[in-house]
Amino acid sequence: MSVVLSEPPAIYHARESISNSKLSDFIKCPLLYKKKYIDKTIERKETAAMKLGSAIHCFALEGMDVFNQRYTVLNEDFDGRTKGGKELLKSLESSGKTILKRYEYETALCAAMEARNALPEKFLPEVVFRHNLGDFEIQSRLDAWVANEGHGGTIYDLKSCADIGAFEWNYWEHGYYRQAAFYTSIVREVMALEGQCKPEDVPYPAFKFIAVT
Repeated sequence: MSVVLSEPPAIYHARESISNSKLSDFIKCPLLYKKKYIDKTIERKETAAMKLGSAIHCFALEGMDVFNQRYTVLNEDFDGRTKGGKELLKSLESSGKTILKRYEYETALCAAMEARNALPEKFLPEVVFRHNLGDFEIQSRLDAWVANEGHGGTIYDLKSCADIGAFEWNYWEHGYYRQAAFYTSIVREVMALEGQCKPEDVPYPAFKFIAVT
């Protein structure tokens, strides 16, 4: 069991550990789970919505310096049809950074500022909790963690959505309730092991969603 304060996303996702997203795929279709995580014949493809969501998370939770290390932003007058534009795009792609269009950057910035206003002043971003459950290693990556807030601490989870009015539908359709249960259970187990006590003697942490558009 462990608590990891700074683990790169690529390393986290490369592990064989069971996560909430893997469980969600298994519930949806066991064959999908097998092809994605056992046979590895289906690659994880990032959609435009996923890219924007990752940018919002990075900006809001890890700050401008980390954002600038991972992302580069195209100027408003960028034209990928021209020779110069094609050369610039090729150069930016070779840098390894994720490329954002200007409007994507501005959207991410606005949403990130909303999220920061809803977060407490001090928190730990992208904290990984991991421990063994029988023969399986399970893990969760918390967007934000405050260990001393309330009796059992507080987990904050940032959700970006196109329509805030649809959040309740997303909550049930995408299994956000299951994510909350999965995360709080792992944190409780790890905190019990660290404190060398029984899990039932440790309170569950609070779980709060922050939804931004």
